[in-house]
Amino acid sequence: QGLVHCRQCGYALYRTSTRSSARKISYYRCLGADAWRYDGHARCEQRPIRLDLLEHIVWSEIVRLLEDPALIQTELNRRLETARNSSPAKRQQDRVTQDLAQAQKRMDRLLTAYQEDLLSLNELRRRMPALRQREQSLQEELRGLSAQLVDQAAYLRLAETLTAFLGRLRSSAATLDVQDRQRITRLLVKEVVVADDSITIRHSIPTATRPAGGNGGPSRLPGSPHAAHADQSYLLCPWRAQPCLG
Repeated sequence: QGLVHCRQCGYALYRTSTRSSARKISYYRCLGADAWRYDGHARCEQRPIRLDLLEHIVWSEIVRLLEDPALIQTELNRRLETARNSSPAKRQQDRVTQDLAQAQKRMDRLLTAYQEDLLSLNELRRRMPALRQREQSLQEELRGLSAQLVDQAAYLRLAETLTAFLGRLRSSAATLDVQDRQRITRLLVKEVVVADDSITIRHSIPTATRPAGGNGGPSRLPGSPHAAHADQSYLLCPWRAQPCLG
């Protein structure tokens, strides 16, 4: 969820469910298709799609990608190297930390001078507010940088976890729990675009080189010459009960 969008209107699809006399049916529905959200006028005619069908197609595509270990490992190495070497945030954190320490030392010196009767109370009151404001500004900047670096560290852990998953995935992809599948899906899939008759999976890794001078275009089906798998499309049978294969 959050990766799935409607081709017709561009809105996100959300999970919902309905219940028949026999069982509960879960599906994805386009936000633009809900008339009640827009004063009784739907902005899209996209039909819902069964959740189990969509997730089966997406996971099958991920398993197909994972069958090429060199492809995945190359992309992981690239991402890890980029994350580890994205030092501007770390350098900026070090600089802000030094600036904060200097500002606090200046405040300490002012207080010491006042306590030793080397500085008047009026002079202390005149000079201290600017330093306090500087301290607060630097602390706020430091908190933002720290959060950014924490996110980066979490990504590195996730990518390294994915590396550990590779061998297990190729032998037992069907046994992974929902959380594991979601983690891997978000690393390998950029977007899933749903239309009435097709599903297009846009990968977040370069799996093939597109024709020179081109900005994209539909991917060829698996097995075709010069296949480009950056986007992979699947046709849907009527009523979208299953993908049309073969």
